[in-house]
Amino acid sequence: MHPLTGPIVSIFIIVLSCMTSEGFAETYIAAQGGVTLPQPLSSRQLTPPGWPEGTRTSNIALKTSALYGFKVGHFLKTAPWAGFEAEVFTTTPHIKQQPVTATLPANFVFASTGTRSLTEMITGQSFRVTTLAINEVFRYPGKRFQPYIGAGLGLFYAQKHNTIFGDSQSSFRHGLNVQGGLRILASQHVAFFAEWKFNYTRFHFDETGNTAGSNAKYNVHHLVAGIGYHF
Repeated sequence: MHPLTGPIVSIFIIVLSCMTSEGFAETYIAAQGGVTLPQPLSSRQLTPPGWPEGTRTSNIALKTSALYGFKVGHFLKTAPWAGFEAEVFTTTPHIKQQPVTATLPANFVFASTGTRSLTEMITGQSFRVTTLAINEVFRYPGKRFQPYIGAGLGLFYAQKHNTIFGDSQSSFRHGLNVQGGLRILASQHVAFFAEWKFNYTRFHFDETGNTAGSNAKYNVHHLVAGIGYHF
């Protein structure tokens, strides 16, 4: 079972409960899609038992990717400018084939070269990240144009697959989700929106039979657009 299945179901039960509340002013559901513009996996370290503690590598470049998902949220009657939102989306910023340099700690050297650093070409790998985020959202409650910002906790599930060796690794971590955008109300119930998101976390991948364990910072920007239905 996907690690995010339980949290997603729980969030929807809570939101559906809120929809029956007298104090509930506005609910919306929306579909979203767009593009992920990833920064390289940075501050990357290879981990024991395969590598000595403190072994670092150069950054790992990722590919631009499509993104798709959906969101659900509400704003309260007592504070129409503030609310909360739950969203889930997935993206595949695959790892490019590229040269990577590994640098050992000061008291180690590579037996083959007698130096602390070694550069090798790594093959491309499939890389998928699914995100569940719970955001606090603040908007200008205009009748047609509603700029907004939001931030909250993100739960990130990453899956990495080495097609050469057939090894798969996964990591489930918490981190930051930030967003800002503009919602345009086309009617009382239908709205279009354009949005920028930023995600940050640090993934930890355990060693498998042929693939080293590692951890690295994950920083990505997303540009998305979507359509929502407001109750």
